[in-house]
Amino acid sequence: MVFPAGTEIGLEIHRSLANLKEVDLVGASSSRHDHGAFVFKSFHHLPWIFESDFLPQLNELIKERKVTHIYPAHDDVQLFLMENQTKIRCKVVSCCLDTLYITRFKSKTYQKFAELLPVPKVFKTIEEIQRYPVFAKPDRGQGAQGVATIESAEQLRVFLKNSKQEYLILEYLPGEEFTVDCFTAGSGELLFCQGRVRSRIKNGIAVHSEFFNAPCFKEFAEIINKNIELCGAWFFQLKKDINGNFKLLEIGARIGGTMGLSRVKGVNFPLLTLYELEGVKTELLVNNVDIVVNKAFINRYRHNLKYSHVYLDLDDFLIVKDKVNLQVIHFIFQCHNKGIPVVLLTKHKGNLNETLKKYRLESLFSEIIWIGEEDAKWKQIRHKDAIFLDDSFSERKEVSENLKIPTFDSSSLEMLLDYSDL
Repeated sequence: MVFPAGTEIGLEIHRSLANLKEVDLVGASSSRHDHGAFVFKSFHHLPWIFESDFLPQLNELIKERKVTHIYPAHDDVQLFLMENQTKIRCKVVSCCLDTLYITRFKSKTYQKFAELLPVPKVFKTIEEIQRYPVFAKPDRGQGAQGVATIESAEQLRVFLKNSKQEYLILEYLPGEEFTVDCFTAGSGELLFCQGRVRSRIKNGIAVHSEFFNAPCFKEFAEIINKNIELCGAWFFQLKKDINGNFKLLEIGARIGGTMGLSRVKGVNFPLLTLYELEGVKTELLVNNVDIVVNKAFINRYRHNLKYSHVYLDLDDFLIVKDKVNLQVIHFIFQCHNKGIPVVLLTKHKGNLNETLKKYRLESLFSEIIWIGEEDAKWKQIRHKDAIFLDDSFSERKEVSENLKIPTFDSSSLEMLLDYSDL
C-alpha cells in the first residue's frame, strides 16, 4: 500500500512498481481529491492520521486487501507510521525511528552533523546577523512550504511575530542546489550514490533535473551513512554558499520524488528497498547513459461513460501524416485488455490490406468494415452502446444525430485513456 498515494513520492513509487510481477499495488489517501485516485487501479480513502479512527480503519484495509507492506509517501506519515509500527498489521517500509527523529527536524540534522559536515550557519538571535538576506525555514517542513528569504532585520521581526510554527533562521545560500540519491544495504554498506542538479524546483520537487557529480558527494554520503542508521533508499540535498562551497541542507530517509531519473537508468529504489527489507540479495545494474528529466502537469479524467464496442477511423485518425497515432494505439490495447471489441470503420481509398500491413496494424481489430466514399458510416454501427472515433466532424455529427451515441476526435481521446493500466 502506498499512503498517501497522490504525492509526488507516491506517484514515483507507483511508476516504479505498478507493472512489476513481484508487486500488487494499493493506493490510499485521506484527501477526497487525491490524484492517486486517478492513477492507482485499487484506491481507498482513509481518515487523517491525527484522527482516532485512522489506525483501526488502516488495519481493516490492510486485512481486506491482504497488504504486506505500507510505503509512506509523506514525511509526517512516515514518522507517524513508524511510531505506531507495533499497532499496524503489516511492515512499514522505513528506516528506524532514531534516524527519522534526526532527519525530520532540520535543527537535529544540523546538530548531528555540525562537526562532521559543512552545514548552514543557524542564527539564534536577530542581533548576531551581520549580513542580509537570510533564509527562514520551518524546522519541521517539506516541499519548500513556508520558506522565505528575508531582506532586513525589520522584515525578520515581523515574519517571526506572525509565524505559527518553529522556524530556523539560516545563512542565505545563493548557489546551485543538488540532490544526491543513495542506497544502503541492510548490512550498512553504501551501494549507490548519484548526484543530480535541481535546475527547476516546484513545491520542493525538482521538476527539471540531470545527473551531476562532484567529488565531495560520495564523501558526504559516506559520512551520513556512517553516522545514522539507514537502509534502502535515501537522499540528501546540498546547496552552494556565497563562496561556492557545498553545504548540507537536509537528509530524507525515504524515496525522493525525482528518483525516477536513476530508475530509468536501472536503479529502481522502491523495489530495491523492498528487497532489502525482506533480506533478498540485491545487485545494481546501471546503464551508462546521460538523462535529463523534466516534469509537467498531465491531465487525467474520471467519467461515467460506459460502452461495449468501439468504432474508429483509419485515415487522419489512427494514421496521421504518415505516422501511427500512438495515443490511439494506447486506447486500442486498453480496450483489448478490458475485453471491449474495436472495429475499424474506414473509407480508405487505397489498398486497405497493404496499408494495414505497411503500418503493422493488420491484427489490431475485432472487425474491419471497409465502405465506399459515398456510404454513411452511421449505418454500419450496429451497437447502441458503442462510441465512435473519427477526425471528420461531418461523420461525427451524422453518427451523433442518428444514433445518439458519444463521438470523439483525436483531441478528446485523452479523456478515454485509463492510466491505471500503465
